[in-house]
Amino acid sequence: MTASTGLILQRNFLAYRRVWWIFATGFLEPVFYLFSLGVGVGALISGFEVGGREIPYAEFVAPGMLAASAMNGAVL
Repeated sequence: MTASTGLILQRNFLAYRRVWWIFATGFLEPVFYLFSLGVGVGALISGFEVGGREIPYAEFVAPGMLAASAMNGAVL
């Protein structure tokens, strides 16, 4: 790691230490989505058959929810 990289990391730490909740919500949002859809709706839907293999609903929905959450976090 070069000295300039260390200075940038130190600057980012100092700048973002007061807004830690932004990072926490960025992590918790997809977790809540997956929990609510995986457990809530997953209880109603058993899963999907793709290529002769049964895929649970939570595994089917997870990539889309994570992508949508990442896009929302990048826009906001």
